[in-house]
Amino acid sequence: MDKKRRIGIQSIALATWLAAVPTYAASSGSNGVEPSIEGTWVGRVTSLVGPPVTFLSMTTFMPGGSIIEENSSPAIRTLAQGEWVKTGSRQFVRTMYLFNFAAPRTFIGMTKVINYIELNHDGDGYESLAGFEVYDTNGNLVTTGHNSAHARRCTATTTVPHCMGIGP
Repeated sequence: MDKKRRIGIQSIALATWLAAVPTYAASSGSNGVEPSIEGTWVGRVTSLVGPPVTFLSMTTFMPGGSIIEENSSPAIRTLAQGEWVKTGSRQFVRTMYLFNFAAPRTFIGMTKVINYIELNHDGDGYESLAGFEVYDTNGNLVTTGHNSAHARRCTATTTVPHCMGIGP
């Protein structure tokens, strides 16, 4: 490649980078980096319909948009599986599905949950509102409901009380 062409390509690359830097900085958090939802989170979930019920939910948001979730509710159910998408700055939607069972393990239907999530500016916590739909074995809608959650990011160095939302 001749020198004139190489300088032209380098100039275009530099101009592209300089144009992108202000846009990136304007859309980023306080430290210049947009927080990611990828990783493991434990949320304290509270029902917004009927008598208040609170339980813990552990979700892993994987690169590429997949999720798995388990919770501490007494319901007999499978792990929830689904997807997440970024919808805006620090905003995400998580959609997940799970099978429901009656004791001892008789299939009674399926649940779909859609969460609207907003990360805090530090990226170590989020608030969520969710709607859920419960279907019977014939696909008939049986009930719907809503819940809210506050979640904390759990890393290799996070304490269990912190993950559970009961410690620093």
